[in-house]
Amino acid sequence: MIIDNTNTSQIILEILLEDFDGSLKNNITSAKVRVYYILSNQEVDILYSIDLLNISTGKYRYVWNPDNISTGYYIIEYTIIDEDSISAIFLEDLIINDISDISTIKDNVDIIRKIETGRWKILNNTMIFYDDDGTTPFLTFDLKNSNGVSSNIDVFERVPQ
Repeated sequence: MIIDNTNTSQIILEILLEDFDGSLKNNITSAKVRVYYILSNQEVDILYSIDLLNISTGKYRYVWNPDNISTGYYIIEYTIIDEDSISAIFLEDLIINDISDISTIKDNVDIIRKIETGRWKILNNTMIFYDDDGTTPFLTFDLKNSNGVSSNIDVFERVPQ
């Protein structure tokens, strides 16, 4: 599974391997990943047969830093071989949208995270949201009651400053 591809300069690829009974597999002798796309009915590798790192029982990961990946549709192929020489291949889609869109989404998620988890304060009928340091304001709103009058009691509306 793709753990993170919001930053196209680093994409985290990971696979969790389980036996039929649901227990994590611990008898893997080889775990590799490859990324490719199809061009004129031919597979074109952009990441070829790289070893995955065993980070815990049944969990394998590769942190991929592609030099330059463009928008498009890619296929991730995980090839796993266990100590009984049984092999399995798992496929996963990787869709890279407009790179600028990804940056914008990441920036917006970061702002939402700061609002939801960070410090905020109501002062003089103004709501202030602080950056991660807890002291630098990054967003402020005028607070108003249902009559549109500035207030910090019975707040009905917030208006960006």
